[in-house]
Amino acid sequence: MKKLINFLLSISIFSTTITVTSCNIGETSTKNYLSSLKDFDWANDSRGYDIDVPTVDNSYQLTNSNNINFIDSDQEVKPEFIGSYFDYDVLNTNFKEKASLTKQAVTGSPINKIYSSGNFWSDFGVTSKARKGLRANTILDWKNPSDIDYKYGVSAKKIQKRTKTALKAVSSQDERISFGDIRDHSRINGSFQATNMGTKNIFEKSISNFQYRDYIFDWGQHGNISPPAADVIEAGHINGTPVFGLMFFSAYGGLTRNDMQDLIEKNNDGTYKIVDILIDMAVNYGFDGWFLNDEANGGWPNGTVTPANYAYDVVKQYKEKTQSSNNDVIKNLKILYYKDGGTLNATNGVPSDGEFAKNSEYADIIQTDFRVTPNNNVNYIQKHNINKNRVHSLVDLALSYGYIGSFDWRNFVYAKKDENVEGSNYDKENYQSLSSFSGSGSGEYGSQAFQIANQNVDLSDYKQRMNSYVYAQQVANQYESYMFSGLNGDLSENDNGISSLGYSNIRTMIMADPRIDTGKSVPDDDNVYNNLYDFEKNQGYISKSFGIGNIIQEFTTLNDENLDEQKSIKSNFSLGNGVKFIDRNNDGKIIGEANNYLWTNRRLTDLLPTYTYDIKFIENDIYKNLPINAGLNGFYDYYDVYKKGNSIALGSKLNMDGSISDATWVTNKIYDWNIMGSNLSKDDYSLSFILKASDNTTNQDSTLDSFADLSFINTYTSDGKNEKVIEIKPDEIVKLQNGWYKISLNKISTNRSNILAKIGLRINPKKESFKLNIGEFNLSKAKIDIPNNEILSLKSEAIIKRNDDYLNVRLSWEAKNDMSDFYEVYYYLDNKWYRVGESSIKAAYFPNIPFRGDELKFGIKYINKFNDSNDIKTFKIKL
Repeated sequence: MKKLINFLLSISIFSTTITVTSCNIGETSTKNYLSSLKDFDWANDSRGYDIDVPTVDNSYQLTNSNNINFIDSDQEVKPEFIGSYFDYDVLNTNFKEKASLTKQAVTGSPINKIYSSGNFWSDFGVTSKARKGLRANTILDWKNPSDIDYKYGVSAKKIQKRTKTALKAVSSQDERISFGDIRDHSRINGSFQATNMGTKNIFEKSISNFQYRDYIFDWGQHGNISPPAADVIEAGHINGTPVFGLMFFSAYGGLTRNDMQDLIEKNNDGTYKIVDILIDMAVNYGFDGWFLNDEANGGWPNGTVTPANYAYDVVKQYKEKTQSSNNDVIKNLKILYYKDGGTLNATNGVPSDGEFAKNSEYADIIQTDFRVTPNNNVNYIQKHNINKNRVHSLVDLALSYGYIGSFDWRNFVYAKKDENVEGSNYDKENYQSLSSFSGSGSGEYGSQAFQIANQNVDLSDYKQRMNSYVYAQQVANQYESYMFSGLNGDLSENDNGISSLGYSNIRTMIMADPRIDTGKSVPDDDNVYNNLYDFEKNQGYISKSFGIGNIIQEFTTLNDENLDEQKSIKSNFSLGNGVKFIDRNNDGKIIGEANNYLWTNRRLTDLLPTYTYDIKFIENDIYKNLPINAGLNGFYDYYDVYKKGNSIALGSKLNMDGSISDATWVTNKIYDWNIMGSNLSKDDYSLSFILKASDNTTNQDSTLDSFADLSFINTYTSDGKNEKVIEIKPDEIVKLQNGWYKISLNKISTNRSNILAKIGLRINPKKESFKLNIGEFNLSKAKIDIPNNEILSLKSEAIIKRNDDYLNVRLSWEAKNDMSDFYEVYYYLDNKWYRVGESSIKAAYFPNIPFRGDELKFGIKYINKFNDSNDIKTFKIKL
């Protein structure tokens, strides 16, 4: 995919020289170069946050410190390294591209892991002939125990088991088809974004609809060998989605034989060492396979850059070694093979691209190139009896993000009976799976929304810039949903899409959407408004609405196997980002709150809703989809939060500060909201939602039943085809703090004749205008009792001090009974405690920590989903 990626692997760094007597031997140390680098600008450098976020602020203050049990450690913590720059003669973080090196050198920031054959010492400013050409690191030593960035790249969450939901959402969903998404994961691609440890911007082009993705291929790093970012792995794994790393070999990007030096070394048995490394990396970092992008020779003959048959040998050896392993984790690792121009098109059984056909033989996923349709591949697939699910078409979504929500993806899934005829003349016996090169995906809509929100405003104002990023993430969230549900926002049996790969202006699409406030109206003669967003001519529905969910059936982790193992599954629907962070105890009381607190840490992603958003009203005993201009739509909500950073909500419109306006209801109608899909066929469970109804008149005396009567709706099936919807009144309704209520069912039963397929709410509104939020979901078969965690010790492996006012601090700690969901970190300054971060691993990094004197004081608090804790273990660090 040469036209879509630009590598930074050819590192050229300016260096100075020193003179010894009359002989110029050059720099033998990294000191002069590293000490000459300028300070990093977190607010304005694109590798930073793009907003001036304070590390310590009054709105992050721990206001209920009287209720906290502070446990002071008697450990005397001394930094293992302290200096004005990151000394690579002393500290090892393995391979770094130039943009990562120059950021880490002056901040100490952990960097996402990528690898090539390795850096030379010349990359670090060494110019002496004796040293500059030596390797500073090598991929053959990728798991060097001295690499202090390694722990940040390791996923702490194993992948959840998942099944298809017990019922299809629409009949067109085809269980034979898989979908793989090739996605960026941050505002600016590169390992330097350091998303492994989280960022201080809510807008990081995150994804949410894991339930439709068979695979995520992380394209957001830079490197010949790029494990997926750990935060992307964990967000996928908690939702049951496999995540793949990237092998990117492209002579189009300047790859040379020298760049491949360590990647083509062999073992004594003739196999490539890199194959063992790929397997070890996947196991140790905790991801699920590799995407091999084979453009190693560019347009040159096979063997020009890499040895002849290199790709074939790597794929074959990888598959043989994984399949012969007795370790189930290794045995389940997969590999995808892609080659530029790759096709299985054949004449008389002879493939036009014999190299691609041969190299694909052992691949789990055969990824053809752009514009290769099922009609091109059908003869070869049939002749060689290839599993059609293995072969993936490739749609170039990054070429036109305007495809989202309207393009008919069936054109790349099913062969056409007549390729000259548009429309539904599909041969569904001849099919293949689907991949999308999505690039920024819905994040591109977020980028445009940020520009829309900032016309004629002061972007230097922190609150304005923060709200604009919330708005950007919210627009991205909406179009992330439309990608799978279609532009109407809800799957329908009547959905149809656009067959031609046309172009739509995405800014105009946002402005034409009645569910999004842009402060502007679209001109009446606008092409997008008239030809795409034609809802005003079609009773409130867009006539060309089609999502990937029209083809791909939803996955769910709410299945018998997971509930047998875990006993309870709880979610706050966290997307792993927000502008506030809220902790509550089991009684719903706030025990910690940070406001105006910009954060993204996808390691804190929860199990997300299966249906975004399946909202129907009942008319004459028939379910009907809501028109998009009816004033009732589904959203994520970053301002009404129960726990972590967001909830889900039914509202009317997304406002330009990212908030959600009240929904419009018809009081004589019944609304059903399906939220979670499931596949449960044994045992009894308890079920609860924590929710909130509010409007602009809400006060402390408002009650839930003044807004609506609420019931559970559970949908069952006995055969996977026919459904039975049962309404059940809550057994218990408990009022919590800040207008939140917990509604519960003590017992729901399932069996093979009564398979639970969907879980949701029935809403009988009593008011015409209000917003309904859900902040927590819990499905349990037994009470969970997790032993209390104990923080044992703390260390600081490095502190970078650039001036007398601020420090950059790396921390790590050890814990007993580590069953935490995540950890919170607090900092003590001027006799007050402030929240400074959160981490799902036992390590964290903090830039720009203000300090006084010669001592720092930090507190670590563990959080788990099922037990309360008010303990904060405190440590002092001597500078």
